[in-house]
Amino acid sequence: MKLLYIALGMITALFLLSVRGRNQENKLKRQGLIPTTETPTLDHVHRLIADGEKIHAIKLYRQIHNVSLKEAKEQVEQLAKSKQT
Repeated sequence: MKLLYIALGMITALFLLSVRGRNQENKLKRQGLIPTTETPTLDHVHRLIADGEKIHAIKLYRQIHNVSLKEAKEQVEQLAKSKQT
């Protein structure tokens, strides 16, 4: 019985995290940081970085360039560093 409660708790937690992520993404779309109809560009990635949304910037970079998570993360971090200087 304990295992059932643990499993239900984990499923609930995953569901809530998923909903929270979708809500955050929808908020960014409403703000115009993530494109809804147009093709995403590096300008969108730069805007996400400037707004402190590195995770979404990495996702969008991967979508644009079809690269690995590691490569996208490195590139977004490099873009963020170049913006700071």
